[in-house]
Amino acid sequence: MSIRQTAELYGFAVNRNGMMCCPFHGDKHPSMKVDSRFHCFACQADGDVIDFVGRLFQLSPYKAVEKLKNDFGMALADGKVRLAPRRPPTVRQQLLDYYRCLQRWRVRYAPQSPTEELHPCFLEAIKNLDIVEYYLDCSVLPDPQTENELRKYWEGLHERLEKEERRLA
Repeated sequence: MSIRQTAELYGFAVNRNGMMCCPFHGDKHPSMKVDSRFHCFACQADGDVIDFVGRLFQLSPYKAVEKLKNDFGMALADGKVRLAPRRPPTVRQQLLDYYRCLQRWRVRYAPQSPTEELHPCFLEAIKNLDIVEYYLDCSVLPDPQTENELRKYWEGLHERLEKEERRLA
């Protein structure tokens, strides 16, 4: 699995030249090249897909391989990596992806001066980070009522995001 595929599957936008905003520092313009390896020209972060995932989630190389295997349904057979059929993500996984996206937006689109107009992504992050974090906390050991509430929240949020995506397309 290439770093480009991994970055895209984790929700990062990679342009056609293989450049993306570096997740390891407050990058506003693409400074990281991703292909068979990654290299950030600003902070000098460099490595392979295991290094990327390890650094992104603060994991050891072994734990990074485990995360890749679990997140993308990879299975080792005869010493070769094969993609297994992907399980649909749980509501918690989808909410966690949205939470990570909101965290990136809060930093990436933060105003640089008090007079600067607030970016819609920054406003979305500020508005939703606390409630998403609350639902993630509740989902660790959910009871049936909390699970139902979490599912309803996600379905409403997902519907709103899809409408917004269609509007922008």
